[in-house]
Amino acid sequence: MSDSEFSFKNYFVPLTNAKAITWIVMIGIIVYANMLFNGFVWDDIGQIVTNGDIHSLSNIWSFFSVHMIFMVI
Repeated sequence: MSDSEFSFKNYFVPLTNAKAITWIVMIGIIVYANMLFNGFVWDDIGQIVTNGDIHSLSNIWSFFSVHMIFMVI
């Protein structure tokens, strides 16, 4: 086989960290790209659109507090 022939084997062998990360990112983009063009569904309106607490970065620490977690659930 000459160097000019295309082969998927070149993308996997040898599998380096950089190649593994690239494949994981590419598969993630392919799987989740469809959701970028869809609207809000089910509880998104109540949890995101009408929730004034998440519309300001000044509340960022409250997102990770125990109080906020129990308030959302």
